[in-house]
Amino acid sequence: MNHTAQKNRGCVLWESCHCFKENRKIHKQFQEVMFLWKGQQIISFNQRGKQIVDGLNKTTASTGTPMDKLHGGAKRMAQMSNIGGGSKATGGGGVDEGMKAMLQYTQANTVKKMVSQGEKKKISGKK
Repeated sequence: MNHTAQKNRGCVLWESCHCFKENRKIHKQFQEVMFLWKGQQIISFNQRGKQIVDGLNKTTASTGTPMDKLHGGAKRMAQMSNIGGGSKATGGGGVDEGMKAMLQYTQANTVKKMVSQGEKKKISGKK
């Protein structure tokens, strides 16, 4: 092998090592971001879960009608509004906020399950 070929081979090896180091650094940063995101999702899961339970435990709709007098769609919409903090007219977030709470709870629950499954696979050594 001539000198030029050896020099080129050394450069390729150096570049490969440099890329490997950069990839490890990026991977570590990604893990840190995912850890923070996972923590935020768990907090969101707990907060939204409490918000949902509190909303469903309210005994009246924002109109003052007892929940046990409502049926079907009217009851579901009143429950969703209660989850959202009450109607917009009474200063709450209304059905929009209730739907947002349900969506965020579902998203956070999905992340929690995926992370849990990933950790189980790491522990058992399976892929």
